Amino acid sequence: MKSKFLKKAVAFIGLAAIFATVSCGGGNESGQPDGSTDVPKEVSIVIDDLVEDKIGFNIWLEKRQKEFAAAHPEIEVKHVAEVSSDSFNQLKSVRDTFSVDSPTTPTVLKVNTNEYARQLYYEGYIKPFTKSMNEWSEKADLDQSILDGYTYNGEVIGFPVTIETPLLGFNKNVLKEREQALKDIGQQYDALKIETWEDYRNIVKTLTYRNASGTQIAGAGMTTQDYYQSFGVWAIANGFDGVIQNADGTVDINWANNQSMVETLQHFAKMKEDGSIAYNIDVSTTTYFGYIWRGNIASFTYYPEWATWFAQNNLDSDNIDIYPFPVGEYAKANNIAANSPIFTIGYVANAKATAAQVEAAAKYIEYIYGKEAWESKIDFAYENMIQFVTYPALKTVDLEKVYADLTDNWINAIEYAMGHMYVGKINTVGYITDIRSALSDLVKTTDAAEINKQLATLENTTKLSWLNAYNRNVKGE
Repeated sequence: MKSKFLKKAVAFIGLAAIFATVSCGGGNESGQPDGSTDVPKEVSIVIDDLVEDKIGFNIWLEKRQKEFAAAHPEIEVKHVAEVSSDSFNQLKSVRDTFSVDSPTTPTVLKVNTNEYARQLYYEGYIKPFTKSMNEWSEKADLDQSILDGYTYNGEVIGFPVTIETPLLGFNKNVLKEREQALKDIGQQYDALKIETWEDYRNIVKTLTYRNASGTQIAGAGMTTQDYYQSFGVWAIANGFDGVIQNADGTVDINWANNQSMVETLQHFAKMKEDGSIAYNIDVSTTTYFGYIWRGNIASFTYYPEWATWFAQNNLDSDNIDIYPFPVGEYAKANNIAANSPIFTIGYVANAKATAAQVEAAAKYIEYIYGKEAWESKIDFAYENMIQFVTYPALKTVDLEKVYADLTDNWINAIEYAMGHMYVGKINTVGYITDIRSALSDLVKTTDAAEINKQLATLENTTKLSWLNAYNRNVKGE
């Protein structure tokens, strides 16, 4: 049965494989869309969404840009080309772009998570959208948790536009091949029962085998280079992300005595002892994902946004079953509902922009990402056979057309994730880049009997001392 929640919060799946999106960067000023009038311009803004190829959603975007120019003749929009952004250090890319005083420096840029916006705000690189957001007629359509993630001390420091959540993905070809083995442990290959971590561990043990061609299949995979593709999603599902942000800018880190955190590491240690988990310790991320695409890894952390990317590499979304992350024994014993991390992509405004420019940029964002725009884009996707998967931040976007293209497992998993969303509110990039990677690294070497000792050692490293000092500096202390 299709989920009613999806009618309010999920996204769309079209049918081909080309997408071009509005994103961050700088470039040249050519390609201004038509639609200008003789009305005097009251304000000029720079947006890095220059349409250079009339393919895929670029066609929709260019048409939308022209409509905005006609609807708002008082706003001059200079469209510039997107510059390359380091996805692993996007904060630096935003800082570097906003630090340049140039006619082509964007008024707003996208960030991949609200935590990045919080950090940029503390560092003085961005200014709030509070006035524009409070005046936006569709503000009530934003989930309060998502809006809270972009809010600090009453100021709305970013403009949420799309959301993403990691889910558990299973290769259906592997599940089918192991149908009898799964049946032997009381599981149905096409309707797995994954309520606890022990359920998952037993399943991935069963999915760890050598196939008829002699290829070794790993039941579970993770990339230790990314907290949110491995350790992090399980820690959050168990009720704790390992750190608490204090009002004074410091963070509390209590891993060694936190049963939730200990249990999360034990979960990975047990799977490692079973020999059912594959790490990408000594291979590139591309090689790791190659293992997934070729079917060498049976289950993995999966972001629905990857559907097009995976399909281009011969693993279509039709070949992936989706489930929510289950809870561990700690969460279950303490009546903690599993948490699903939600990442909200949003725009941040250049601190050097005037109040009028920020308001004008907000109007543009609303025009490209408002409810009517989303529904127009969905119509365009179906009319032009385009596939892309993303979730609107707005809850009431009409998605009736896409329900038939979402499997029940996918719908149920997304409903579960959105109903148990965890939105991070950490203000420090140091935590994101150093501490989370340290935890992921620890997973590689953890011995179940040594977990508490290893966590205690990590708590007392100079990294954590540096982190708290850094947080105090961010707060101006």
